[in-house]
Amino acid sequence: MFGFVTRWVPLAFSSFYNDRILRPKRFHFAGSQTVTDKIAIFLIFPKYGVLENHLHSLRYLVANGYSPLLVSNLPLNTDDIARLKPLTWRIMQRQNFGYDFGGYLDAVLDLAPYLRQLKRLVFLNDSCWFPLAGKANWLKMAEDSGMDAYWADEHRGLPPSTTTYLTFFAKTQRSYFASYAISIGEKVVQSPNFFRFWRSLQISNGKGRTIRRGEHGLSKWLKKSGFSCDALSKNIDLRNHLLRLSAEQFANICRSALSTKEKKYFRDLNDAEDIAASRMKKNEFIEIRVNRTGIPIVLPRFAIERQNYPFLKKSATGRKIPILRQIILDLNDPMSPQMLQEFNQRYGL
Repeated sequence: MFGFVTRWVPLAFSSFYNDRILRPKRFHFAGSQTVTDKIAIFLIFPKYGVLENHLHSLRYLVANGYSPLLVSNLPLNTDDIARLKPLTWRIMQRQNFGYDFGGYLDAVLDLAPYLRQLKRLVFLNDSCWFPLAGKANWLKMAEDSGMDAYWADEHRGLPPSTTTYLTFFAKTQRSYFASYAISIGEKVVQSPNFFRFWRSLQISNGKGRTIRRGEHGLSKWLKKSGFSCDALSKNIDLRNHLLRLSAEQFANICRSALSTKEKKYFRDLNDAEDIAASRMKKNEFIEIRVNRTGIPIVLPRFAIERQNYPFLKKSATGRKIPILRQIILDLNDPMSPQMLQEFNQRYGL
């Protein structure tokens, strides 16, 4: 009976469970950095401990004038805390509930006394290696954009394509911004409604509900409230980018994006269509793939090389695992050895 209750209560009363049971169990530690008018919430899930990649991101935040509030969704040992303190303003340790937005929510609630004085509030998590050497300074781009909110990655429904099958998927895609990198300007942060949004956010430990309420919900609230939004990588720009690629460049893009089954679809197009019609349908197919999850996930090499993208998502499955490894090697980034070490830990290699 007790086991049933402990499983059922977090599902049925998730926000109550997070607010009344989990939040009092958080731990806080003071870091060595001083607070500024730019704060970065950096959420980590240190399954393999605090890594050099985490410290690399924190150094970058500090170098760009941000006071890092680090949120760990797993317990930190004494050595981890000692390594983090010099590069953080505050450290929060919490239980892993509510995915990214559970940690973001707890951090925003802690920041309530500071919000009216902030010029910039950044949300980041460690699902990406960031920053990649020599790529765009996304933090500065966000500040210089003039936008109230600036993301790394926007997923926007593409205009309907000429293919009925693809048109169906294009029309069913929602427009939203990815949650792994968000930069919010002072007009939003200092608005009382910003804090109200977070205070009323219903946290859940279900991934689908978290995405709908958090990732999609924040995007919808910002647009509905009339705030200006933009992003570095946007689905809507992909069509023109693809049309400018040579046949060889396009083939290279496809090799790192398609499954075996999808490659067969492309070969069938080659057999059944003239070159121009085949290329157009291939472009449309890539667009729909990207429309579901974004350019940086489907086309990471394209994002890095053609969009100067400073993030590389760590997640991969199946045939994407060796592709991700090769991208790390080809980057020749000073952090590539550490990235490769983490990659091997993640995928048991």
